[in-house]
Amino acid sequence: MAEPQPTTKRRFRKRWILYGLLGGMAWYMYINATGPAPVAAAKTPEQLANDKRENATTELYIKVRQSMKDPNSLEVDELLANDDGSVACMRYRGRNSFNALNREIAVAVGPALTRTDEAWKKHCTGEMVDMTWSVRNAEAVYNLYSR
Repeated sequence: MAEPQPTTKRRFRKRWILYGLLGGMAWYMYINATGPAPVAAAKTPEQLANDKRENATTELYIKVRQSMKDPNSLEVDELLANDDGSVACMRYRGRNSFNALNREIAVAVGPALTRTDEAWKKHCTGEMVDMTWSVRNAEAVYNLYSR
């Protein structure tokens, strides 16, 4: 007597079990082939100090631009920071209410922002690092968060 043929349901179930096993094996091989995520190299002390200075100057740029009547008229002449990034200084020009360009200064010591000559003489006349190159980055951050 001939062996009865498996029903369609059994054949269907066997195929899906086989497909599931093959798919699981393929996924396992893919995960193991890519390996662990690459680990970023540790930053040098110089890179960490530069990051602190850039953060300080970006914060100063954003504070000044937010406080202006016409933020689009801001033109940065000089952007400085001390070695550890605790002080940031900026000389800039911007339009006032009469549409005239004024030259101004801003000094950020920690979270405090001042615009006096005394603060500039006290904090910005010593050994400072020129960070004017970072204005483009600061402007990008400002545009990203001001929308």
